[in-house]
Order: sequence, then structure tokens, then C-alpha cells
Amino acid sequence: MPWRDLLLLKWNRKIVLNNIFIISLWIMILQFGHSRDYNYQKELYDPIINDQLLTTHTLILPHLDGKIWVDSRNTLKTVDVFFAEVSYPSLWLWIELWFAALYEKNIVCLYKKWSQLSWSLKYVSNNFIEYEDANDLIIKIKTYLLSIS
Repeated sequence: MPWRDLLLLKWNRKIVLNNIFIISLWIMILQFGHSRDYNYQKELYDPIINDQLLTTHTLILPHLDGKIWVDSRNTLKTVDVFFAEVSYPSLWLWIELWFAALYEKNIVCLYKKWSQLSWSLKYVSNNFIEYEDANDLIIKIKTYLLSIS
């Protein structure tokens, strides 16, 4: 492969903790969608931001720092994985899911244990991750990312 083509590939980053090689993974663009009824800052954004491995990726957290509007039509064109927290119904989240499916993005539906999910989610994704708390969620997101990298 010519060196010019190599520049177009996503670069590989090695994660080292306490001088121990942990893992090598592809840097990805990850976007997270959720309902506004969900305490996304505490239960989703804070755990993601505080995780060393997840912050090596490019993260799109649409309502971080109180942002009201993010144009998901454009941001979803560039993402590698769209994580949708679907424990709470949301029309705007459905619109984002529709765009992600239209752009043929990898969609992962995250939901709290015992949540009642919409049956129609099966039409936009085959990837569902059930979690119990924020720590469990982060572990399962990282496990999923490792499985596709």
C-alpha cells in the first residue's frame, strides 16, 4: 500500500497505563444520543468523560455544557458508532436514529435494566446493550468497542 493511502487510514493508538501496555485500538468517532428526560450529564456524560480509554476517541456529546441544539444531520455523517440511550422515549432521538440508519452507521442501543423498550428499535439496530449503572455501562461500551476494532 502506498504511503499516501496509509495517511487516509485512521491511525492506531496504543494505550499505556502505569507503564504496562494495555491495548491497541483504532481511534473512532463516537456520538451519543439520548432523551432530555434522562439525567444524561450524571449518568452518561460524566462517566464517559472520566474514563481514560473512552476519551482517546473523538466524542460527540451533543448537550455537553448546556448546548441546546446540535445538527445531528451533519455530525452523524462522520461518526463510526452512534450510541443511543433508549431507556426513555424521545421523538428527537428517533429522528437521530433514522439519520444514523439512513447513513448506514453502526447503531448501538443502550438501555437500563428493566426498561421497557419500543418494539420498533429492532428496525434500526441489532446491537442492544443492557446495563445496571454507570460503571456497568462504561465497561459494556468499552467491551463493544474492542469487539469491533
